[in-house]
Amino acid sequence: MKRRGTPKLNKKFVIIGLLLILFLSLYYLSLQKKKEGMKGKRQGMSPKKKKQNKTENKSTEEILRNKIEGFKEKIQKIRNEKEELIEENEELERSKQKVESLLHNKKSIERIK
Repeated sequence: MKRRGTPKLNKKFVIIGLLLILFLSLYYLSLQKKKEGMKGKRQGMSPKKKKQNKTENKSTEEILRNKIEGFKEKIQKIRNEKEELIEENEELERSKQKVESLLHNKKSIERIK
């Protein structure tokens, strides 16, 4: 019995087909990266991108220090506002007491009449 040989042509087509699929998928993925990168760019750089570029050059420690300083400033502003509100509240309490005393005086004067 003779053995039938498989034609070498079929193996070549399979290999060529697989290579074609590989290259097409690589091409598609390279286009995807370009599209994703182009989404953020419309006209020039947005302020977020500029800020990110500035922070990219800094080390992580510097970035964290800047954030901590920002938080400290925010806390200080909040404390100042709180102190101002406390002072305003005290002034309102004083004026309330004055008005109450005036009302009390007016009532006492009416009683006397």
